[in-house]
Amino acid sequence: MRFNKNILQKSYLIFVLILFNFLIFPIGLNLTQGDSVSHIDFEYESKGVFVSGDYAYIVSSMTDEGKGYLHIVNITDPTNPSVFNKYNFQDSEFLDVEVIGDYAYVAKGNWDVGSYIGGLVIFDISNASNIELKSSVNFGRCVLELDVQGDFAYCIDKGALNIVNISNPISPALIPTSYSTSHGVGICVEGNYAYIVEYYYGLRIVDITDPYSPLEVGSYETPGRSRGICIEGDLAFIADAGTGIVILDISNKANPSKVSICDTPGAAKEVIVNENYVYVADWEAGLQIIDLEVLRRPKIIYSLETEDLVFDLDVSGEYIYLAENEINLRIVNASLVPTSTNFEILTIALTFLLIPVLTVITRKRKIENKI
Repeated sequence: MRFNKNILQKSYLIFVLILFNFLIFPIGLNLTQGDSVSHIDFEYESKGVFVSGDYAYIVSSMTDEGKGYLHIVNITDPTNPSVFNKYNFQDSEFLDVEVIGDYAYVAKGNWDVGSYIGGLVIFDISNASNIELKSSVNFGRCVLELDVQGDFAYCIDKGALNIVNISNPISPALIPTSYSTSHGVGICVEGNYAYIVEYYYGLRIVDITDPYSPLEVGSYETPGRSRGICIEGDLAFIADAGTGIVILDISNKANPSKVSICDTPGAAKEVIVNENYVYVADWEAGLQIIDLEVLRRPKIIYSLETEDLVFDLDVSGEYIYLAENEINLRIVNASLVPTSTNFEILTIALTFLLIPVLTVITRKRKIENKI
């Protein structure tokens, strides 16, 4: 069989263009609420979620009343979650939670009077059926996020990094520090460094080797409004609101540098990195999952529309847990997420299927032109 050289050239040119298009402007899989595994609603406004073992710990608030709630949800069967227990806190809203061992560490603060009420609350959850308030520390300002590492809880508020010694959870002690922030909203602690994001600036890297004397060693101004951060090795992933996810190389703490940016359809609020994927709480746009196979060209491969704003998320095993404002907790099966390899195979297969079709069309046109 003889092939026309021009036809082959055109066909393979089209193949290269299509393949290039998929690599640079990747396919995404858009799903709706019906594709989530389950959700549970307990009529409050969810702000944070943390998964540990068979339970998801949800902090929620009644903004109008200035009250906070800690819900323990049994997720032994993710398709049928149930509220196992809850604790009502009358003095302040709850905004973030982290569970370490037998204790739940909760950030508190009231948005409406954020300059006056805020701090850390510690609960004993060793017996999930009996949540016990152990202690609390007041800072004076609304604590938006916290990270617990070792004997310390690092709490970020709009004006300062608050470091609390929690070696004795019954009697936590606030360490006097001299590090101030300008509208700090997110924090992630790794090793001897606290990575803080400020809403109107971006990243601040603080050396906390000596908790009594934190020292800023580096910074990076992001193009958007920073809201959340996750550290993975020498990379920082910043949820930068309308900009999407900003990926930075932080191997040189004094001089972080941009690796890439992945725009998201919403206003990226929180971010988690798990293996080769970035999971984004994308505010009004729900859940986004980004593939990092090509780090300098990250691409969204999965989008899930939600009914309400997504404030926070956690990933455990095959499931993604979303703190979805008034829906409260939505659970998504992460195994449904397609891999980039699947997309590439599909791309190549479809392209080769197009080649003979384009060849026939080209031959037909040539015949018509002769006639």
